[in-house]
Amino acid sequence: MWKVRLLSSLGRVLLRARKIKPILSGPLIAALIFLVAAPAHAQRGSQENLERMTLAELLDLKITSVSKKEERSFRTPAAVFVVTNEDIRRSGARNLPDALRLVPGVQVAQIDANKWAVSIRGFNHRFANKLLVLIDGRSVYTPIFSGVYWGLQDLLLEDIERIEVIRGPGATLWGSNAVNGVINIITKHSKDTQGGYAELGAGTIEQGFGSARHGARLGDNAAYRVYTKLSNRGDFDAMVPGATPDDHWWNTRAGFRLDWGASKKDNVMAQGDFTGGVYGGNTVTPSFQAPYSRILTTRNDFMSGNGLVRWNRRFSDKSSTNLQFY
Repeated sequence: MWKVRLLSSLGRVLLRARKIKPILSGPLIAALIFLVAAPAHAQRGSQENLERMTLAELLDLKITSVSKKEERSFRTPAAVFVVTNEDIRRSGARNLPDALRLVPGVQVAQIDANKWAVSIRGFNHRFANKLLVLIDGRSVYTPIFSGVYWGLQDLLLEDIERIEVIRGPGATLWGSNAVNGVINIITKHSKDTQGGYAELGAGTIEQGFGSARHGARLGDNAAYRVYTKLSNRGDFDAMVPGATPDDHWWNTRAGFRLDWGASKKDNVMAQGDFTGGVYGGNTVTPSFQAPYSRILTTRNDFMSGNGLVRWNRRFSDKSSTNLQFY
């Protein structure tokens, strides 16, 4: 089934308008109910399960980033914060750095239209070399520049299951660049993204964006999803009158994920993404003439891709092993 976010937002507006103009809103509400009735029925079972859960069960989320195994967040000896998919959807975030603004203790600063600085414990810099960032267990840390290119991590936010953030040392398990913390972004299993999804929008800075995703099953034990995403971000306002920032950003991204239950104990996951686009910026260079510096406007093309294959074997409820290549 197709879920269109625009219809969901329109429904909330129409329900409020009904109190003012019931005659005009009635036919529109009837049409809206017809369009979104299927997603509503699909979510009824999960809503009933949530209503039966206690407050402690709702708050006690399962996490895997602290000790590399699944455990309850209340029982972990670390400062952990979890951002769920529902939190991201309600926040209105358009990208990962904006979603991380929800986490206490995480400093997020947007330098221009295509650059971000994300860090923990106050050491904020565009390239934070003491913060480890993982996506489905794959490190996106760039050793050449000692940091993360957040503009390239333009995931489809609807596919994110949760974001686990550890504020504090994690180097014992994760390595030397996890001294200040770990950000682990975990995407949904393919079986949880069946059917279709699409979104489309525009704004003053986000001048145009859209995405589409389709998921289906491959037999009884396998499922997949494919997606594509477009983003066009305009220039920021100039800090100096008459100057032009030229920090626009155009990005195209596509990817897939395949999950296969090879047996009752073995699970295989394959995932890949490709992104490319254009971004602009200004560079200050020295000059022999007053004012002894000049601004050069640059236009850069970029391209990036990644792949991940992971095999998991569970020996018991408390014992398992992973083998992954990326």
